[in-house]
Amino acid sequence: MGKGIFNAGGGMRVKGSDISYDNSKSLHDATNIQDALDEAWDTVLPRIAIYVEAGSTIVVTDNKNTYEHIVETDEPFVQLIPKLGVWTITATKNDNTVSETVNVATLGETYSLRLSYFSFALTVKSSIGAVIDISNSHGESLPKVSIGSDGTAVINVKQADTYTLYALYGDLTTPKKEVVISENGSSLSLNLDFRVIKVVTEPESSVTAVSGGTTLKDTANENGLVLFHLPFEGTWKVTATRNDQMIDAKVEVTEWKTYVLDLAYALVFGVC
Repeated sequence: MGKGIFNAGGGMRVKGSDISYDNSKSLHDATNIQDALDEAWDTVLPRIAIYVEAGSTIVVTDNKNTYEHIVETDEPFVQLIPKLGVWTITATKNDNTVSETVNVATLGETYSLRLSYFSFALTVKSSIGAVIDISNSHGESLPKVSIGSDGTAVINVKQADTYTLYALYGDLTTPKKEVVISENGSSLSLNLDFRVIKVVTEPESSVTAVSGGTTLKDTANENGLVLFHLPFEGTWKVTATRNDQMIDAKVEVTEWKTYVLDLAYALVFGVC
């Protein structure tokens, strides 16, 4: 800090390291002006001692001044801070990132900060194609993920906190769930269930689900399956038709879960 060219008068400009310094009347053990200034800055300026894994890239910023370094050892990296205020320190290594803030409020003070990378595997089970919305305790949203063909999605949570999750499927949403994540390197699995009627019938059957004035329609796939995501609870009448055959049944939907309904046509001799 404070390095530069000094005006010595008479139009002369010299380096601070070329100007001798009398340290007999000060506490500074310096032989030139530049060394004296450096030592004075080291005494007056606050600093942050950052403990982080070797090989990390750290960025220290107050959104006006930014310093970036690569930490080469496990010893604390000390950053001199040129002004008081709130500073954000972010460390990155491989795919891991961690960030903390330090309120630098006192000149000459040394603030210690330990940054630990955090990884937690949160597996969410829900309807295929549903989108998972997750936010932390500050209301900040994490990147959304979609449920894959196996009915799951894995979210890599990088900070201990309390998180709120829910799933979206079209215009429908599941109830929100809250999960506290605190243990680094651990994992957890949870379900975000919609109200669903799973119909098992003959392939290519036309299937309807009716409740009140709401009618849902679909065609059974090659495995004879239809999934109806229901907008509300209540009594649903489900009807399957194929050629001249028809069968129906009622389902009382009261919970957030999947109701399985087997609609098998009656066998009639001579009809196939």
